[in-house]
Amino acid sequence: MERGQNGAQRGLGDAVLRLLPELPEEDPPSPALSQRLAGLARRQESHAGSCLALRRRFAQILGEMRTNQVARTGDERRLGERVIAPLEQLGTETMPAASAAIAELRRAVSRTQVEQLPVRQADILRQMQAILANMLEWEGYREALSLLQEIIAEQSDVRAATLEALERQLEEILELEEPLESAPADEPKP
Repeated sequence: MERGQNGAQRGLGDAVLRLLPELPEEDPPSPALSQRLAGLARRQESHAGSCLALRRRFAQILGEMRTNQVARTGDERRLGERVIAPLEQLGTETMPAASAAIAELRRAVSRTQVEQLPVRQADILRQMQAILANMLEWEGYREALSLLQEIIAEQSDVRAATLEALERQLEEILELEEPLESAPADEPKP
């Protein structure tokens, strides 16, 4: 969980808390309050999308690690169970449910819903902080990025070596003593 996302969610939670005292007891909110609630619900949905995008990036890193056979069992479990799965739950369940609860207040206000909003926001922040702690705890994260960078660099070396080997084989097949070069421009062509 990037620190910026954590701060954005904290800001959203604060905005929800500031809005709660303005809500009427049992009546639908005023159009202005309803509009502010809709904006907060959209922001919560946007945060859910960010969590899912971050989840995809970590899943891609894990996939690359598996492909390149550098993923250790502990890293796979830590990434999968403590980062990827919780991000998915936040993005597909927890945050959309919080967004729906905020949006529901546009129709009618119930004290139960109002009391649950701060609890939901605090739970989201707690989950995000736990995910961030797991990301920071994963010592292999930086190591994995370094390994992937090395693999990418080595991949270009392998490509160059492969092209050279193919060139030599082609020369051997065609029985050329010297590689074909283009004729100089000032020499007449036969």
